[in-house]
Amino acid sequence: HVEVPNKTVPKVSNDDPFVDIACGFAHTLALTKSGALYSFGLNHNGQLGVGDNKSRHMSEKVNVVTNGTRVYADGNSSACIDVNGQLFTWGSGSYYRLMHENIEHLNVPTAVQKLSCDVVQSFAFSEKQSACFVPTSIKDITPSVGPQKSMKTLEISGSGFWPSENILVRFSVAGHPQVIRTVFYVLFVTPNSHHSTH
Repeated sequence: HVEVPNKTVPKVSNDDPFVDIACGFAHTLALTKSGALYSFGLNHNGQLGVGDNKSRHMSEKVNVVTNGTRVYADGNSSACIDVNGQLFTWGSGSYYRLMHENIEHLNVPTAVQKLSCDVVQSFAFSEKQSACFVPTSIKDITPSVGPQKSMKTLEISGSGFWPSENILVRFSVAGHPQVIRTVFYVLFVTPNSHHSTH
């Protein structure tokens, strides 16, 4: 029989309570109502996100994430989504679980660059993999009014688009689908991307 110490994480503030918590193998992440992130526990792979590999038995603020909305932990890996839908991951990079271009262990939260133009809604770790959900979100369509001449470009701005080529959209007369009113080429545009046809 092993005696496990019983510790209570002290409140950070009466006005800023913890609203989300995630536990890995031997570390814990706690997120406050204002989006501040705290961590404690073992830290051999940098899973606490505090810039080193020293374990902590009391909570310490993770300064890189200041506006988090959700936290995730599994094994020795950690993740957080911020208010803008940006995914940050850190800790054990084994099996590419952190979604970066390599399997390095990271001791600070690092934005996942391949998702920088997307709004991540949720994330999950498994033993050797990870996954995230990026819903399709349309922010603007240009031109926004018609009628337009056929074969013009319809520009759709947003995130979560599937790479597609040679997309045509046909608008028909209501009740008469065989009567084509307008045909558009579709151009999908994500934040920070160059205008290019997919």
